[in-house]
Amino acid sequence: MNDKRSDIFKKIGIVSSLYLAVSYIIGIVIFLFILKYQSIDDISQKFQLIIKKTNMIFLTNMLMYIFFGPFLISLIVVLNQYLHKDETFFVKLGSLIGIIWAGSLIASGMIANSGLLLVSSLYKVNPVQAEASWQIIDSIAMGIGNGNGEILGGIFTLCISISGLISKKLSNFTSYSGCIIGIIGMLSTIPVLIDLTGLFGILQIVWFISLTMLFFRINSFE
Repeated sequence: MNDKRSDIFKKIGIVSSLYLAVSYIIGIVIFLFILKYQSIDDISQKFQLIIKKTNMIFLTNMLMYIFFGPFLISLIVVLNQYLHKDETFFVKLGSLIGIIWAGSLIASGMIANSGLLLVSSLYKVNPVQAEASWQIIDSIAMGIGNGNGEILGGIFTLCISISGLISKKLSNFTSYSGCIIGIIGMLSTIPVLIDLTGLFGILQIVWFISLTMLFFRINSFE
């Protein structure tokens, strides 16, 4: 690959991995610290928060789900180009799972935002029906978006990290931490370990940042 194409892949890798890390950080700050959404146990109180903060939640969904997907796919293409010549099985499996993961996140965000617009309009005429509708829409969006466990994100991270270990093209930190993070994501699908979903997200920020640093150091994608 010539220097010009390598430089393009490098820039795409930097921008994509950095966006994924930053979107995680912004999403965590908004949902955990500004909206305090996760600390609300009462469903009716959560719905009232959604109605009051519809625009903020709409934009956050775009950031964390709808835009996250295409940037994740861009990162997958770059990683596939960088790793596939030295290791094929795990990078191909990881890439395939990653694209499925990206698609599920985009679909989840689109469903959630469509639901937000629907229930915010419905709330003006029938608040009870609006809340009932939102519970159904939210369950569908959460299920599609891996809200009940990060099986897809876990397998993707694990496979890419194993590929890095085999090819020696990722740093030891990125590869070994990615294996641990991937396993955590997969374990989060077990009902009693569902809280690991949050830990997976926080640790993946570090993993994406380590990839950003890697792309800064890369000179060639051959």
